[in-house]
Amino acid sequence: MEDFLLSNGYQLGKTIGEGTYSKVKEAFSKKHQRKVAIKIIDKMGGPEVGTEEDYGPGVEFIQRFLPRELQIVRTLDHKNIIRVYEMLESADGKIYLVMELAEGGDVFDCVLNGGPLPESRAKALFRQMVEAIRYCHGCGVAHRDLKCENALLQGFNLKLTDFGFAKVLPKSRRELSQTFCG
Repeated sequence: MEDFLLSNGYQLGKTIGEGTYSKVKEAFSKKHQRKVAIKIIDKMGGPEVGTEEDYGPGVEFIQRFLPRELQIVRTLDHKNIIRVYEMLESADGKIYLVMELAEGGDVFDCVLNGGPLPESRAKALFRQMVEAIRYCHGCGVAHRDLKCENALLQGFNLKLTDFGFAKVLPKSRRELSQTFCG
C-alpha cells in the first residue's frame, strides 16, 4: 500500500479516522504540495447488508454503495463539502480517495473534548451545514448520513464528508427511501 501511494506522489502519515469498511490517513501530496486525507477502501472488505432475497447471494456493502459514492463525490464542488482531488485503484483491490484535509477533526470530537459550542459558533456551523445540504439537493443528491462525525472542521468552516450512503434522486418525482441509513 505505501509503495503504491509513494509511486503516485503521496507520503502516508497517521491514521485520522476509521470506519466499518475504510480507513482515513493523513498524507503529504507532492503534486498538490500540501497535506491531504486519503480514504483507503478495501473492495474485498465490508459488511454484508440486506438478505439474499433483497440483493442476491453474497452481495456486499462495498459492491452496492461504493460505485454510487464515487460517482457522487466526483460531481460535487462546494466550499462546505470536502473536495476529492483524485481517485486511485491498486491491483490488490484497494481504492484510494485523495481528499482535502480538515485538520480540525469532526464536530462530534470537538464537542466531546471541548464541551458545548458557544451559540454563535453552533449557529455558524449549522448555517454552513444547511448550505452544503441545499447545494447537494440542488444537484439531486441526498446525503442520507448526516451526523456530527460527518461534519468536519477546517478553521471556522464546516465541511460535509462521507457520501457512502448518498443517493442521486430522480428529478421527475419525489421518492421516499425504503432503506434505513446512518
